[in-house]
Order: sequence, then structure tokens, then C-alpha cells
Amino acid sequence: MSFQVRLGTTSAIATNGNGVEGTTMITMPISSTYKTTSSTLVSQGRNTQGFLKFSIVRSGIRKIEMSWRAISITDYAKLGTFFNTNFTFYAYYFDQDTNSWVTKEMYVGDRVADAIQNEQWSQNTGVGGNIAPKHIGNLKLSLIEL
Repeated sequence: MSFQVRLGTTSAIATNGNGVEGTTMITMPISSTYKTTSSTLVSQGRNTQGFLKFSIVRSGIRKIEMSWRAISITDYAKLGTFFNTNFTFYAYYFDQDTNSWVTKEMYVGDRVADAIQNEQWSQNTGVGGNIAPKHIGNLKLSLIEL
């Protein structure tokens, strides 16, 4: 199952979608895969008798892993520009733990993608005969809550 995720430079922009697409807001293309992880941070150690002692520092930290089999170079560039301009941002997404749409402050992890084979590329006229891809394949990225 996949969901659409909207990113914004403020929580209001992400939630309401009232930003400037590609500048203060990005509506991510619907992904091929969508997986969420909910983590708990624990401070732990052992006492002098060897028993585990711990305390929960924070729970419910979200990570969203998304991938696309193919994404247009235009969408890929929009995402790249947004992520390179905004280290942190707000994501509006469906949270499976709460069964509701939520907005959380996040950052993006590594983005990994493949080039599409040459026969799927188009001639880019006006740039000395260089070819430019129309699509990027197998894009994978993670959105991680602060």
C-alpha cells in the first residue's frame, strides 16, 4: 500500500498544502512502496549485580521508507532541490499507529537511485547532443522524525 506524503517548510504548510509547490512545499509522487517504523529510545545499562536497568527516553519516533520503481526527472529534481535547501521540514503523512493523518518534523536520510538505461533516455537538443534521462529508477529514501 502506498500513500502520498506532503512536505513543507512549516507544519501549517505541510498540513494545509498552502505553500508554493517546489519551493516551500512538495507533494511527493505516490510511491511504489511505503513502510513505517516506530522506534523507542532507551537509556540502558547493567547494575553491579548484572541486572539490566533502563529508562524509556522517548517512544513513537517515526521513520517512513519510500521507494519508486520510476520517477520523472522533473519530480526527482524537485525533491532534490527541496531536500538540499531544507535540512529539516515537516511531513504530513498517514500514521498507521494512530490511524490518522499527522504532521511531524523530519529530515531525509540517504537517497539512492539508478540511472535508466540509454534506450529509455531522450535526446536533449541544444546541449551539444548530450542525452538527459526522462526518468530515474528505483529511488529509495527515508524520512526520519527528529
